[in-house]
Amino acid sequence: VELITKKGNHRWARTIGKANYLNGKVVGISGTIQNTTEQKKVEEEIKKRNKELFEAKEKAEESDLLKSAFLANMSHEIRTPMNGIMGFTDLLEDPDTSQDERKRYTSIVRSSGERLLELMNNLIDYSKSEAGQMMVSKTNVDITEIFDRLDGMFHREIEIKKIDLTFHNESQQRLVFTDLNFFESILINLIKNAIKFTDQGFIKVNCKN
Repeated sequence: VELITKKGNHRWARTIGKANYLNGKVVGISGTIQNTTEQKKVEEEIKKRNKELFEAKEKAEESDLLKSAFLANMSHEIRTPMNGIMGFTDLLEDPDTSQDERKRYTSIVRSSGERLLELMNNLIDYSKSEAGQMMVSKTNVDITEIFDRLDGMFHREIEIKKIDLTFHNESQQRLVFTDLNFFESILINLIKNAIKFTDQGFIKVNCKN
């Protein structure tokens, strides 16, 4: 049982007792009361530790699943630009390939190479994150410059899918104090996902206060 003292302190006790009868009536109770407050504290601490261990185990298992999914997806993502580079390199070596086709194939190879480089950078960032070595370096970042750079970066992909990609800065300021690499990487991933899952229509990237 839990007891509360006159001073308002909480105590725990284990009670064992029995009623004393006289002529069929209860005339008293005899027994013992054992103070188990410290034992209760130990039990509660053990429960808390067990809960923390269980949650840590679940997080570790979830982390392993996420790592496996990430690496499996990354393996697929790497193969895609690699196949593009190898395939179009063979076409470039074909003597029957026209000059216009060579320009188009070269553009695709360059785009695939840029995609492969980006994937390698993502893998490096992931490794740094796992090792706790990610460094944040904040500076004044020009939103308009980033939008212009991303517009050029995704121009080819947008052309191929025949959808529109527009950037708008409705904010009253052009500068944002943040980490340029992280900020740009987040935008790139968001736009790439948008392009991947957009078969028609448009994608709009907007900055507001």
